[in-house]
Amino acid sequence: AALDQGLVGLDTTIFCHWANLNEGAFSVPDHHPYGDLTLRQVLAKSSNIGTYKVSKMLGRARFVDYVKRYGFTTKTGIMTGSEEAGQICDWSNGVNFSRMTFGYSVSVTPLQITMAYCALANEGLLMKPRLVTGVIANDGTVVQQFDPVVKNRVMREDTAARMREALSLVVTDYGTARRAKVAGYKVAGKTGTAKKFNPAGGYHDSKYVCSFAGMLPAEDPEFVCVVVIDDPSIEDDPETERIERPGGGSVAAPVFARIAERAAAYMNIPQTEPVEEEEALADSGTE
Repeated sequence: AALDQGLVGLDTTIFCHWANLNEGAFSVPDHHPYGDLTLRQVLAKSSNIGTYKVSKMLGRARFVDYVKRYGFTTKTGIMTGSEEAGQICDWSNGVNFSRMTFGYSVSVTPLQITMAYCALANEGLLMKPRLVTGVIANDGTVVQQFDPVVKNRVMREDTAARMREALSLVVTDYGTARRAKVAGYKVAGKTGTAKKFNPAGGYHDSKYVCSFAGMLPAEDPEFVCVVVIDDPSIEDDPETERIERPGGGSVAAPVFARIAERAAAYMNIPQTEPVEEEEALADSGTE
């Protein structure tokens, strides 16, 4: 939204403080003391403070306007028996607004997340999801056709392209989703790690919902895949022993990589990136 409104560029520097931002009545915590980050680095590092400060530049009203443009708080209209619309908290409250900017005080469905990322892939257009493209009788007669339906334009085409460029940095050794890499392709995506809501009040300290939303090829995506893992455990994964808590990058990103690799092969998507020798050997099973 801030990019679309011309308030920031991908290389705009944002001071992300040192793991905690004091806003008087409340504070905004971060995972690490980042200091100065560009906007693309804010996304790559998943900085809560950086995201909050960009959202403050945008303003609460415009922030909520874009939340709704993306289809959050509204049913997607998919052809199923039931669907939740999701909801957002009172955004006039400063604490709620600060949390909404990095994923709390808001409830959404995985399908809504998927369609939001599809808007980035579809040059800024939010589409109505389809389960089938048509119904055909045994004799080949088309009984009913379901054509693509554009719900609304979320952002400009150039904004969508710049977002895909920024989100491709997330899927590198610099970002939080290095384990979402797919050999031969540039992947764009974003990790999500949220404490689970506790019906007794507040959030659980050790229960999480971890996710990764990705697309490939980043320059001109052929598909979007969203992986959501509810309350994961990383105890049996030797690669995550050093991680203090499960996260989207450690548990959801690898699942995306395996799904995306197979989907790309099934769809015969031409590779867009050179495959390094080590990756090629791993893919062939050669030691």
